[in-house]
Amino acid sequence: MRKCRLYLLIIISSFFLFACEENNTKTVGDLADKDKGNETSNLVNDKTSEKNTSEEDAQESNKDTTLIDIDYIKENIKIGLTKEEVKTLIGDPDFEGLNIETDNTTWRYDIGGEDDYVTPLTEFEKENGIIDNVNIDGLMNNTINMQLFVGWYDDRVDHISCYYVKNENINEYRVFNDGTVREMNIK
Repeated sequence: MRKCRLYLLIIISSFFLFACEENNTKTVGDLADKDKGNETSNLVNDKTSEKNTSEEDAQESNKDTTLIDIDYIKENIKIGLTKEEVKTLIGDPDFEGLNIETDNTTWRYDIGGEDDYVTPLTEFEKENGIIDNVNIDGLMNNTINMQLFVGWYDDRVDHISCYYVKNENINEYRVFNDGTVREMNIK
């Protein structure tokens, strides 16, 4: 059963890697390729320099991540939104991969990251397109301000998990597919 699931993960990951190349979304495959050339430190999380090159591009493509906070996420990212609606609200994801528990597509946003921020992933995660681990250290040392995971089912938002620091604690804001909201301190 485990071998079958691993093979399925590899096949699905390959599909997502190909699809992401078409729309310039960073994938964990991009990280694996960079690691092979020892160029991982050059991978940056800089949406504004890549995509907001003109005023028109800024309005059409990505939301400036400096304006995105937990209140913005709570007010705007909802169950049932389409991929295009999410992109309009918060831009292209930093990474696209799989949720290890559901095998469904997950988008990851590392919000408010330093220019030289590199997502710490294990070799297994890189090879299999798994991106749903929370970067606790990055949140605690302010390398990133927030980490948002948007889960998809039938090209609609199925669940939302957002991790952020408030009062020196890491908090989780989670919306389940039935609309139930859970907020809690996790560290």
